[in-house]
Amino acid sequence: MFGDLELYKDEDFFKENQTGTLLTLEGVYNLKIFASLLVPANEDEIFNPTLWHDDIEDIINYAEAEALYLNKATLASMRAMEGDLQVLALTTCSHEFTDARTVVLAVMEPN
Repeated sequence: MFGDLELYKDEDFFKENQTGTLLTLEGVYNLKIFASLLVPANEDEIFNPTLWHDDIEDIINYAEAEALYLNKATLASMRAMEGDLQVLALTTCSHEFTDARTVVLAVMEPN
């Protein structure tokens, strides 16, 4: 469905494409991409967001340990921010192994 997310497995593409915009019924959000990952479809850290719903540090730590690529500046700014942060996880099928998923993580900032 989001096949272009596969492009985030390329380091140059990841470095050159760090922002986006999300439009919802509640408002507009600026997206700052902080990680690209390759995970199995049953990866709880990604597909069970209740694990980090109350503590954003858990998903940051997971991304640091498992990401193909990281935007360390965005991670540092996320840690410095006060208040509630929202993270958007975009996923698509990948071909590296059975049930592989490419995941792009972005912090959502109200516009």
